Amino acid sequence: MKEGVIRKEVQTLLAPDRMREMKAIPIEMKDDAVVVAFADPMNYIVVENVKVRSETRSPPSACIPGPGEDILDHLDRVGYGEDQVVLENVRRSISTVTINEINGILHHEAP
Repeated sequence: MKEGVIRKEVQTLLAPDRMREMKAIPIEMKDDAVVVAFADPMNYIVVENVKVRSETRSPPSACIPGPGEDILDHLDRVGYGEDQVVLENVRRSISTVTINEINGILHHEAP
């Protein structure tokens, strides 16, 4: 992947509604495998669904969770597969994490 760019042909490997449903965004093709940003890369069912729906022979490679909703919102505005997405140009939403949740994380407490 060119640093920070999602090529337009990768954006259409999964249908937009499936990307939102599975919280998985294809970001790159490597040989016959797709590299995907998963909200939960340990969710076997979603990983297998991405493999089947993207019609690749190899299991998808997992990426660390990222700003998935922001990327999908950007693609909704500009169109899927219309142009490359330069990630630094994607508008970021305001975090919905509350101060109490942050304090709980810092102090290893349940919210």
